[in-house]
Amino acid sequence: MLARLQNYEVVALGTAGWIPAGTRETNCLAVKTGDALFFFDVGTGLRRLMVDPARNLLDGELPIYVFLSHFHLDHVIGVSFFPLIFRHRTVTILGPGKEISGCTTAEALTQLCSRPLFPSTPDRFPLNLTIGDLHAGENEVGGHLVRTIRQRHADPSVGIRLDETICYVTDTACAEQTATFAKDAELLFHECWLDRAGHREALQEPGSPVLETHCHVDGVSSIATQAGAGKLVLIHLNPVYDALRLEAMLREAREGFPETVLGHDLQSYSVH
Repeated sequence: MLARLQNYEVVALGTAGWIPAGTRETNCLAVKTGDALFFFDVGTGLRRLMVDPARNLLDGELPIYVFLSHFHLDHVIGVSFFPLIFRHRTVTILGPGKEISGCTTAEALTQLCSRPLFPSTPDRFPLNLTIGDLHAGENEVGGHLVRTIRQRHADPSVGIRLDETICYVTDTACAEQTATFAKDAELLFHECWLDRAGHREALQEPGSPVLETHCHVDGVSSIATQAGAGKLVLIHLNPVYDALRLEAMLREAREGFPETVLGHDLQSYSVH
């Protein structure tokens, strides 16, 4: 069952990075409030809305808001699912626009969803669709406060925070600014790409790009500690790691931040 937290219903639809692996689809987080349904990224995990238990999130006629951290395929491929999953719904997509990414969200998604890559452009989807841009700093979205922070990645990405309660950080290197951004968040969903062994291997490779674009377990647990987060959920997990290695990485994270859990698809999360 999906757990309702105060006035929030929170469920991970996808917790893998780059490639779906095992029981994990790529990044997608759903948050349902009394007046809106929010999605943080729409990777392949969006497909879980087609079956129970996740399709219950679509009950009612709430407006839907989709926040994109950046435009890499594993985070936006679900936009091409919208004509089926969100048919006849009212949907607003907001991504890091021209001031952050160098192009508007509409331009990026039209490039993704147009011939010969896709038969229909977003403006022809069978839904009431609006596409806009998230600005660095504070944004008002459907009566909710949404804050963003610029992040370092292969292409620009943003961290996203909803109503001071839920903080979503993925596809970025470990950064002190994240701890400030996530201060006192009840739920911190944070990418964790490398365990200690993986981090050591990356350090031995001069100029390793992964250290500039993704996070390691000790850095993530340190960020959660500095932020004073209520709970840390590890997401955007490395698809190369098997279940045993991921559980070992979780134990490493808990050494630095005990209130850490491993992200699992279709898992709901509570606030202590």
